[in-house]
Amino acid sequence: MAVTLSFVVAFKDPDGSIACDLICAKSLYVFSVQATVCKWKYKVPPPKVHRLVDTQLAQQAISGNLQLPPKPGAML
Repeated sequence: MAVTLSFVVAFKDPDGSIACDLICAKSLYVFSVQATVCKWKYKVPPPKVHRLVDTQLAQQAISGNLQLPPKPGAML
C-alpha cells in the first residue's frame, strides 16, 4: 500500500542555488527513503464566511467583550 505524505524543508538559501539543485535533482533521501521533490507555490485559500466569524469571535473573546452562555449542566 502506497502512502503519500508531505514534508516541508526550510533552510537559508540567499542566492537560491540549493533550492534549484534540489528541484533539478527531483529526489531527496529522507529517513533512508527516496522522496520526490517538487516546487511548491502558496495558493491563497478562497474566503469563507465562517473563518471571518471565527476571527471576529476570537477578537471579542480576547478583548473580554464576549460573554459566553453557561455550559449545559453548569450551576448558575
